[in-house]
Amino acid sequence: MEQQAVGAVLMHGHMGATQEQRLVERARLAVLSGHITSLRNAGVDVVAVATDSVSLVRQQLEQRPDRWIPTPHVGFDFGETLKQAISSLSLSACIYMGSGAGVFLRPGDYDALVAWARHSPVGVLLNNLYSTDFASIAQARHLLKLQLPQSDNALGMALTDQGVPCRSLPRNLRTQYDIDTPIDVLLLGATTWRSETFRAACEQNVDMSSIDAVLDTLTDRSGRLWLYGRVNPATWAWFQDKTACQTAGVIEGRGLRSYKGSSAGGAVPCVSGSLFSKGGWDSFFDSLAGHASAAILDTRPLLPIGSGAASTADRFRSDLLQAERIDNRGWKAFTLAAREASLPLLLGGHNLMSGGLYLLGRACWKRRNVERRLCGKTMLEKKE
Repeated sequence: MEQQAVGAVLMHGHMGATQEQRLVERARLAVLSGHITSLRNAGVDVVAVATDSVSLVRQQLEQRPDRWIPTPHVGFDFGETLKQAISSLSLSACIYMGSGAGVFLRPGDYDALVAWARHSPVGVLLNNLYSTDFASIAQARHLLKLQLPQSDNALGMALTDQGVPCRSLPRNLRTQYDIDTPIDVLLLGATTWRSETFRAACEQNVDMSSIDAVLDTLTDRSGRLWLYGRVNPATWAWFQDKTACQTAGVIEGRGLRSYKGSSAGGAVPCVSGSLFSKGGWDSFFDSLAGHASAAILDTRPLLPIGSGAASTADRFRSDLLQAERIDNRGWKAFTLAAREASLPLLLGGHNLMSGGLYLLGRACWKRRNVERRLCGKTMLEKKE
């Protein structure tokens, strides 16, 4: 098969002016700069950055792209922007990445993505079929004839529906971690992973005690962790195998942004959100504290019922338990109850239940010199 010229299209949207949004944006731009360097080292022919804030990004990026693609801040359309990049850059093959995705990718991972795009027939290699954050696209011009989604999360499902062969990479820390919310940045800053890049996250006058308490729970054989949200069963199985505590919870809201008819705000009816809110959030957290030592909650599918659409700023403030700064009444009530809860909580979005679980499951053991598994080695196993 004829070798294809490969370009990289990296996308970054301005987060906003609040302290929490700036925290996330700085982290995303640090990752974006690393992508530019790594993709060039992997042999891409051209690197383009599509953004609604060219002047801001130009000032903050350590590594500059070969091309800038200006996009609108209001009414941004991922699919049309990707098509524009493929067409204007005359790309035969394409690597797409969101600015916060692929935090832990290694040099060999970039090499593999570029090689797959350059040498494969029509098809797409995705980090996640149901919630795409980065992709390797072979025969990219084929996409110009297709209907692409407005959001990158839905790319895999949209292409599959139109007959494009799509494959998912294995689920692990490298493929699933994506910086979407403040807690995603704080987890990086609170662990030894990429600590130099994200150490500033720990200097934001944010209470980090819940992260420490959850990490302690994971290595406690008597601990009980409760999970709620968009958890892939394979991720939960891996997490349960790698931690010592007991786990329980509810999987709900998967594919929130990937299917036709789902709103961008995730206002899809969820059974648990309706049940929990009816009894009042204080009652919910009191009950939760009676059954768990700590909890990790994906609030995006949990909160929309009866709460109305919350701004990004309000969601981020809720993640940090800053209830007094939240305007949305439903999210403020939830966050006040969460802050008064008697058990440690981590609140966030999809990454918390995906890449976040992979990071927590690995990082917790760096704090302990104990046997990792609930059951130690049997007498029949040889010591390594």
